[in-house]
Amino acid sequence: MVEDLLATMGRGPWDLTLFYSPATKEWDIRHWLGAELPLVPQSGSDLGERLDSAFAWAEENAYERTVVIGSDIPELQAEHISDAFERLKTADVVLGPARDGGYYLIGLRQRSPELFADLEWGTPRVLEETLERVGRVGLTCSLLGERTDIDSWDDAVLLHARLAGRAASGLTVVAPRTIAELDRLMGSHQQGGNDD
Repeated sequence: MVEDLLATMGRGPWDLTLFYSPATKEWDIRHWLGAELPLVPQSGSDLGERLDSAFAWAEENAYERTVVIGSDIPELQAEHISDAFERLKTADVVLGPARDGGYYLIGLRQRSPELFADLEWGTPRVLEETLERVGRVGLTCSLLGERTDIDSWDDAVLLHARLAGRAASGLTVVAPRTIAELDRLMGSHQQGGNDD
């Protein structure tokens, strides 16, 4: 999924930086993804602290609009990121709602730590609570289309069916590396199931 996202996001007119964890794996990640990709170790004990840390880094580096995405949404395309950046011209916050009640993308014009502190991450109320906080601190927000992030084996099975269906229908193939890996995993899973 990371390889597909980087291939897609690398085509946009924006600076691309990968925030990674654990910090001790920089050499492995550079060996995997290439020496030219800017890497920054993630900082913080939970997702909220890590997100705020990424926006703090962007602020320190004088970025006026910043969009952060997770690595578990391989169907995301460059036009979705372009749309988020465009919306940040007029909105303070852009959110990409995930079907599980969280979000797969957040964009900010300025760092807002209060959006991330003490949230119950991984619950179906993350998006709702974030929207409440956006309103409470007087920020404006724009919502992108809802998408599915990949948090479980069931999510991966559904993703595989969607991606394979697109390819079989002659539509543009998205996430080819993810399709290939899911083909391999599905085959292994079925073989393992037959042996039980």
